[in-house]
Amino acid sequence: PRPQRPFTEYNVFFRLERELLLQGESDTSDDLEKRSKAEQKILSSGKEIESSDLAAHRPRQYRHLIMPTDWFIVGSKNKSASTKLYLGDSPPNIMSSEAALVGKQKETRAKFTFLELTKLISSRWREVCKNDPVTKEFCNKIASKEAARYKAELEEYRHKYGAEA
Repeated sequence: PRPQRPFTEYNVFFRLERELLLQGESDTSDDLEKRSKAEQKILSSGKEIESSDLAAHRPRQYRHLIMPTDWFIVGSKNKSASTKLYLGDSPPNIMSSEAALVGKQKETRAKFTFLELTKLISSRWREVCKNDPVTKEFCNKIASKEAARYKAELEEYRHKYGAEA
């Protein structure tokens, strides 16, 4: 199949902000329970959890989030991801998914409608563009490396199937 287009800076930011809203921003028992459920959901889907070493490269407000190793890759539900985006060629230090749960967790009722979520995150993006160069640079770095990966996959695809493909 043709390679899927990569996430933009905004898409990367959206993924982070959505998880921040779902998992909470503090260490209250309620937020810790949400993160535990997020971890169970990731493991039950057969994915691995991003290590704390890799999470440490995220902007401060996102470091506590429980995320799969391939959270920044389009279509990652169907393929494994390279975690080299953070640390260059260093091998990833990923937690084992041996303790994966057998049953899948069902999502609880949504806190926000999709429209509310979109408006909230887009307003936060405007603030990031104005006042938070660290977060913007992080999102740009991931989006740029994913764009380069996409370009290489697309070249390979065109070489294999022809320029019109």
